[in-house]
Amino acid sequence: MTEPTVPSVPSVPSVPIDRRRLLAGLGGAAVVGGAVVLAGSSPAQAASPRPGRPAPGVNGQRDVGRGPLVAAAFTPTPGLRYAAVSGYGLKSWDPTSAVTDSPVSGAGPRPGGAFVTADIDIPHAAVIKELHVWGTGAVSATLEVQSYGVYVWSQVGNVSAAAGLGLQYGMAAVADYQVNRNLETCLWHASMASTDAISSLLVGYAPGLLNFVPITPARVYDSRFVSPTGPMTSGTNRTLSVANSYGPGSGVIAVHDLVPVGAGAISYNLTVTGTSGSGYLSVNPGGTPAVTSSSINWSGSVTLANGLAVALDANRQIKVFCSGGTANLIVDVLGYYV
Repeated sequence: MTEPTVPSVPSVPSVPIDRRRLLAGLGGAAVVGGAVVLAGSSPAQAASPRPGRPAPGVNGQRDVGRGPLVAAAFTPTPGLRYAAVSGYGLKSWDPTSAVTDSPVSGAGPRPGGAFVTADIDIPHAAVIKELHVWGTGAVSATLEVQSYGVYVWSQVGNVSAAAGLGLQYGMAAVADYQVNRNLETCLWHASMASTDAISSLLVGYAPGLLNFVPITPARVYDSRFVSPTGPMTSGTNRTLSVANSYGPGSGVIAVHDLVPVGAGAISYNLTVTGTSGSGYLSVNPGGTPAVTSSSINWSGSVTLANGLAVALDANRQIKVFCSGGTANLIVDVLGYYV
């Protein structure tokens, strides 16, 4: 059976997300090796908190009568990407990253009918395919869209997990909803019973075709002025945000969100200066655990530049590795892909 045809969506300008205020807290979770574990635990000890830390559960206490919290299975669908919110602070969560190590504390049992609302960063033109929810009992969540400035909810899909012992999990398919970040923001509306807590909420989506948005070249990092400052040395790495631009020769932000939320990649110039020895830099998406290939090479004291493109992580970050020498580095963005 062929996939339904999805209408094309024009490229999106830099539009600020209509962030909603947190109405109630959530518990924390993360995915490790295809399984979900509560925040504050290790992949090998999903049901055993670290020393000195409260047991996970409602209000930081293990729920009476529920038994031990256990890892809930989650198998990513090939070809899909995922975006989520997790934790009492409703922070963005990368389900492919290592376990989130944040303390579980805060809300506690909610009255019947309590709910939470949070926006979730899904890239422009992405096609939503799946919804996932985890919680300590019978929980349900609805994904809705809301037009900018118009507080009317339109349902995209919903998902629920039945009551039971331990950490409950539910998954539901969505009939191919395409996100239009020109017009709307995606919001979770989640509800729960009086003693249940939602731990994490996740959207699976197929990325849309990326459109290139050229901009006036702007500097997003300069190791001589922008923190972390100083030349990179062999064997070190830095995770750098490319979201904001800085004035040349300063660490003062010139433009906030120059590269907007939802951008999947950037076109950029990479410059090394004040080099010593013989070495190279490797530029990768943020969160990349190891060097993949060299992006620029030098020998001796030189100033060199190279034009490149690189994918971004969900937080608009890149990761730079240095090997074999020392160098100051400069990153100038020429445009971004959404």
